Amino acid sequence: MVEEGHLLIAEDFSAVGQLSMTAALPIMAAMAIPTASWPTNLLSTQTEGFGLPQHLETKDWIEQTQKHWQQVGLKLGGILIGYFDQEEIAQQLWQQLSLPSLRLRVVDPVMADEGKFYPEITAKHLQSLKRLCLRADVITPNLTEAGLLTGISYLACPDEAVLVKLLKNLNSLQPPNGKAVITGVVKNHQIGCCWLEQDQLQLVTYPCLPGHFYGSGDVFATLLTGFLWKNFSWSAAIKQAAALLYETLKQQANQLPQQRRFGIDLGYLLPRLITNLHPTADN
Repeated sequence: MVEEGHLLIAEDFSAVGQLSMTAALPIMAAMAIPTASWPTNLLSTQTEGFGLPQHLETKDWIEQTQKHWQQVGLKLGGILIGYFDQEEIAQQLWQQLSLPSLRLRVVDPVMADEGKFYPEITAKHLQSLKRLCLRADVITPNLTEAGLLTGISYLACPDEAVLVKLLKNLNSLQPPNGKAVITGVVKNHQIGCCWLEQDQLQLVTYPCLPGHFYGSGDVFATLLTGFLWKNFSWSAAIKQAAALLYETLKQQANQLPQQRRFGIDLGYLLPRLITNLHPTADN
């Protein structure tokens, strides 16, 4: 367990819905994890499903906030990096990743899905994310992002040999002992994630649910970070995060696409999360 310091959450803040930071903060609060926040962009809505959102840049605020934290002696024990879209903020995050007080560094390389970049994201952003991976203990790309990071062509349903190659290539972007988990992996009409445990491919999958669930990747990365902070083992943390997320998405499966734009139902997720916080003998 990370015994000291706050966990820095660095990702976008959407004024509507429960995605990215607006989901991460209550999840961490439910897990009794102290947080500090760097909203990498203030958005009127998320970037998909609502047209072009209004946004407010935060790089100057982040710079002044960092100085204030240093003045008051705020200690950071970990960092979770999600969506950002400015090179200046990428540099600020790079510097934070070098802090010696950090015991857990998680990068969710949010940039693409279903074989294409998100709106306003370009290939230049890919290079910024690859650089951040150089200091990340854990990275959580989806299948599209894993392909972009490694230069391996996107396949909607890769076989196990390709998944192993993707994971090993992702590890080569990280420090020694870095770990990667790929989300959005489809196999035999099921969907889930894959990772390596002692160089052996591990998969956890669930029946595919129709449609797209906005914010699901954000929530998975947050849950995984929280469980790792709470001293769950690597595989146990992934399995717990995947199971909780799937049960939440399943009960949202009948929502209309217009409803799903607002993100994840934390009212369903949080009570179940609280009951899953104590590692078992298998964790």
